[in-house]
Amino acid sequence: FPVTIAVEGGVMRELLERAARNAGYEIHWHDECVINNGQCGVDKWNPAESDADAFRLMVDCEILTNVESMYSEAFTDPKKTIVKIYFDDHNNDKAAATRMAILRAAAGDK
Repeated sequence: FPVTIAVEGGVMRELLERAARNAGYEIHWHDECVINNGQCGVDKWNPAESDADAFRLMVDCEILTNVESMYSEAFTDPKKTIVKIYFDDHNNDKAAATRMAILRAAAGDK
């Protein structure tokens, strides 16, 4: 599955790259957005921002998730929590916290 990552350098780019590689995705880098009729022409892959990208990553990496009252968890083994992300770190956005938990678990973070 080919993905285009269009983010600036730094921690997020490294996180996206590790997750994509762990999922077995083919990575294409794109540092600048191509403008076409006022719209960005790059279909970027970013499971931290896209529910669809996070869902596909979760399925491809066989990640289990659990949403509690204050946080989301992501597991690669049902008996061990790999990542726990608190909602208040994401403006109480449960979906954003869950996407980040999936991304970090796929990247191999703990």
